[in-house]
Amino acid sequence: MKIDRLIWTADRLDHIAKHGVRKITRPMIPQTDSIEELARFWDTHDLTDFEDELEEVPKIVFERKQGAVLTIPLRSEEAEAVRQIAESKGMDQDALVRQWVLERIHQH
Repeated sequence: MKIDRLIWTADRLDHIAKHGVRKITRPMIPQTDSIEELARFWDTHDLTDFEDELEEVPKIVFERKQGAVLTIPLRSEEAEAVRQIAESKGMDQDALVRQWVLERIHQH
């Protein structure tokens, strides 16, 4: 669909005269390796809006590392405390708990 002319109402022209015309910008895709930050971004944005910025990568970027995965049952207030501590240290929760476990292992 091609638009060859626009018709502006008088009130719209007054608004443009007072405030000018702003270029509509879209947010940038975060340049980060943080899965949490990328997840927050893509939870609120549509991939199709960024198709012109995407590129195919020849190798796997995110790959699960070898090792055991443990599930730790916590009460909600305990999980919230872990989240708050991790946030205050600028870490993700998994990294913080892993650090605690490794510290404890090295004490023995």
